[in-house]
Amino acid sequence: DTTSCIEMLKIAQQLKNDSLLATAYNWIGSNFGRNQGNNIAALEYYFKAIPLAEKAKDMRRLSSVYFDISGVYFNLQNNEAGLKYARKGWENLPDKSHPLYDFMLAQYQRGVSTYYILTNQPDSALRYSLPMTETSRRAKSLLFEFNSMHLNGAAYAKANEKELADVYFRKALAVLDSIRSTQGILRFGINYIPFLLANNRLADAKVQAVRLLNFGEELGINDLKLAGAGYMRQVFDSLQNRDSAYYYARMEAEFNARIFSQNNINKTQALA
Repeated sequence: DTTSCIEMLKIAQQLKNDSLLATAYNWIGSNFGRNQGNNIAALEYYFKAIPLAEKAKDMRRLSSVYFDISGVYFNLQNNEAGLKYARKGWENLPDKSHPLYDFMLAQYQRGVSTYYILTNQPDSALRYSLPMTETSRRAKSLLFEFNSMHLNGAAYAKANEKELADVYFRKALAVLDSIRSTQGILRFGINYIPFLLANNRLADAKVQAVRLLNFGEELGINDLKLAGAGYMRQVFDSLQNRDSAYYYARMEAEFNARIFSQNNINKTQALA
């Protein structure tokens, strides 16, 4: 939480420890981004962490910061920047002998496969999402294995392999209730709900859209609320329920304006 992050920062400042300072800034950024949905503040702290991690030659931390920056840019729908920072994370991975090497490698595989899915290149996406499953198991990370499952599902859906897509999405669904990551749940919804809509599974799509919307309302995270409202609009458009579609369209526009205001875009560019 915020209190723990600030306490770590104070200790790192007192010790004048660059590696610990980088970690503190990384954690504060993650708190703003993942727990509060404040992408701009998250980027500010992530960028503060980079020179400190470089100075300390802490590759595990440096790669982590780059992967976190990549995730923020995907949330901001800047796919090219998302890929750029995922590759920077790859370039700064710790040595293979490092105990967290697979933990970091899985984040690279997640980032690149996300990019290829978002840019409609399913064959390229599968070259990263399929190996990510094994990487995640070596890292003993249920979250990353969950991510690999829905990324595989999305890639197969883009390739029009509906049965394979459904198999992987069902595997992800089986552990969804155990996932506590806001970003993991967001990316799952962004991958799964379009598949449901494309196959006219409107009741299932509505369930998942409501999950995103409610989770976003509960935590106050606009990225989740934007996705949930957008998919609810699409559900009611498909049902030809114009009043409800209009209601969610207005909600979607409101959250879109909050996230992608010109002021926020200017801040993002200045930070980069």
